[in-house]
Amino acid sequence: MATYTLQGEADTAALAQALAEKRHTLPPVMTLEGPLGVGKTTFMRFYLKALGWQGPVISPTYGLIQVYDLPQGPLWHVDCYRLGSPEEIYALGLVDAMMQHPCCIEWPQRIAPFLPPVRQALTFDFNPDQTRSVRQECFGLG
Repeated sequence: MATYTLQGEADTAALAQALAEKRHTLPPVMTLEGPLGVGKTTFMRFYLKALGWQGPVISPTYGLIQVYDLPQGPLWHVDCYRLGSPEEIYALGLVDAMMQHPCCIEWPQRIAPFLPPVRQALTFDFNPDQTRSVRQECFGLG
């Protein structure tokens, strides 16, 4: 487990770059937890840029899923906030996607029973001093 303090967007971009560079050594499913407005989608914007995405990054809040065709293959960016039930992920194709593609999942607690045992979890939080913290944990790795 590691914890990072983010003073602003430059720190968020640096963390996203570092994790993108280590992506081959980390689980392909990354969950992003934290309250509204804490910076999960901002992190994703920097993470996708670090992976080579050149276009806009669209929050999947209303569409639920945004697939980015990266040079190394598709990456699914999913937002589970608006799901009515965890089982809806079957209709969305997310169960298969988590087995076949890298997936970044916001609000993963809404589908907790269906998350793969091997995954990377980022937990974002506000700090009293106006900074943000990110706790990184990897689950299911020997």
